[in-house]
Amino acid sequence: ALRLEEAATLLAGAHAVAGLDTGLTHLAAALNVPTVGIYCATDPRATGIYGCPRAVNLGDIGRPPAVREVTVALEQLLASSRDIPSPLNDQLSARSRDIPSPLMGEG
Repeated sequence: ALRLEEAATLLAGAHAVAGLDTGLTHLAAALNVPTVGIYCATDPRATGIYGCPRAVNLGDIGRPPAVREVTVALEQLLASSRDIPSPLNDQLSARSRDIPSPLMGEG
């Protein structure tokens, strides 16, 4: 299990994030990482990612987005955000080198 600071550091180092309506998805958007919020069981008008220029909400209650919708949204976010600086993201990305990836194992 990762501590919140470790999760934030890993998210900050991501090129993009696509995730369900969870705290980690909102954290990625708050870190200014290009983020697609996927909504299936919650209302994005009530709990969506807002105030983040690099985020988009897809889907709705009972209407999850198609995979193609998510990939197109990610591609558009990445294309439009290549030149937008993110000092907090850069600072946390630099620290991410010190945290082992849970996907890579310890060895």
